[in-house]
Formats: sequence, C-alpha cells, structure tokens
Amino acid sequence: MVAHMLLVLVGGCLFLLILPHICDAATDLLNGDGGHARRWAAFHDDGRARGLSYKQRDDELLLRECLASLRRTASDGVSANPAEWYHSLQVARRRVSDDLASMRPDLAVRFAQAAGELSYGDLLYPAEARAVDRLVAAAANSTQPTQDQIAALRIVRAG
Repeated sequence: MVAHMLLVLVGGCLFLLILPHICDAATDLLNGDGGHARRWAAFHDDGRARGLSYKQRDDELLLRECLASLRRTASDGVSANPAEWYHSLQVARRRVSDDLASMRPDLAVRFAQAAGELSYGDLLYPAEARAVDRLVAAAANSTQPTQDQIAALRIVRAG
C-alpha cells in the first residue's frame, strides 16, 4: 500500500515537472511557428528585465539576426571552398554590413565593429571552423618558424 502511494506520488511529481514542457510544445504546435513567438516574448521579457527600451531590444535583435546571417553566409562559403576561408569571411561581412546599412546606418557601424573583432572560430559553424583550424595548422607547420616566433611562444615565469 505504501509502495503504491509512493509510486503515485512520484508519478504525479514527474508529471508536474514535464507539464510546462508539454504546454510549450502544444503552444508551439498550435501557433505553427516552431516556438518563435514564445522565444520572441522571452527575449523581450529578458530585455525589459535588463532595463532596455523597446528600441534597444529591437536593435539588439536586429544585430543578432545580422550575426546569424553572417555566420550562415560565411560558413556556406567556407564549406564550398575551405581554402578561400578568409575571402569568404570578408565577403560575408561586407554583404551583411551593406544590407544592414541600407536599413539602419547607425547599427551598421556597431555591427561592423563587433563582427570585425570576432575570430573565424567565433563566426563559423563548428565544422567549418575545424576545417579552417586544420588549414591554419598545416600552414603554420609547413614553414620553419623564425627566432622571434619561437621566442614569442616561450613561457617565462617570474620566480
């Protein structure tokens, strides 16, 4: 009897734990948007909690969309031709910056600064970044390092 009650209690607790996820999935199914509306609302709720105005939240979301576009476009270029990875990154940066400048010149400057400071490892999808890593490592290992390059990699510790 006690085991049966314990089983019912544990089952009820588990159901209550997964109920919010079931409700989210049902809402996503009913909206037909894959959860975009829920994530959009959560993004704006988070922005309000951080004290951002609607315009600031909208700007942040547009910058995020541009970074996602940059990542997708650059990764597609690197996937098509890994040897031209640097050129693919530059073309993608320029294309997304130009698109943004046509809509929001004020944000284009911020985007260009942010995108220019990110490495290929930050911008590309993991598989494409690993492909570039292999190319960069192969290039670095194919030449004899200079004395300055060797010295730059020595670890000097103060006693």
